[in-house]
Amino acid sequence: MTVARERMKRSGLGPTRTEVLSELRSSGAALTVTTIAAAVGLHPNSARFHLDALVDQGLVERADEQRDRPGRPKALYRAAPHRLSEAESLQGVARALVRHVGRLDNGRGEQAEAAGQMWGEELASVTPTTSGIERVMTTLDALGYRPRAGASDGEVVLTPCPLRSLLDEAGPGGLPTVCRLHLGLMRGLVADDPGVSIAGLEALVTPDTCVARIRHRPTAPDATSGPAGG
Repeated sequence: MTVARERMKRSGLGPTRTEVLSELRSSGAALTVTTIAAAVGLHPNSARFHLDALVDQGLVERADEQRDRPGRPKALYRAAPHRLSEAESLQGVARALVRHVGRLDNGRGEQAEAAGQMWGEELASVTPTTSGIERVMTTLDALGYRPRAGASDGEVVLTPCPLRSLLDEAGPGGLPTVCRLHLGLMRGLVADDPGVSIAGLEALVTPDTCVARIRHRPTAPDATSGPAGG
């Protein structure tokens, strides 16, 4: 199955409708119902049903043929110009940024982590009264993770990875670039919280699970308070 056809199936189209749309896109021409039906092995009435549904979805355009001879013009169907969905557009932007940042330091990830930390610090400045851990959990949830406390103290389990498809852009050293970006993000989110720090991030401890390690730092005693008792 081609990549384009696999994407169409993920878009929610059934197998028959996917086949009809794929035939129109591969032909690049305006086709009659009879031609499409023969190409995909459907009865013309069934082909027309799927074509009209695709027209309603904006994926196919319908027009009457131009003819000089008498008779009713045939309906012609053509695949509509493909427009990227919002998700596809954002995925493309994210992939380009990951590639670019990953190449800045030959894949070691320092630039990605620094960019993530700046991002996290900016987010933290919007909610200065919120604890660092709370910021980490709410931000990761907004990014598409389902963060939860792990079995051990200081573990935050992250699953599923919303940018899993970008992990193949990893450089030769350390964590994949997108993971270093998220590590920096978490460190930026807790940068102004004296009680915690992000010790590290373990990528893909299972095929779709990462684990962040949080270190609780002892709070310095208040220098203005005297010893207890009289």
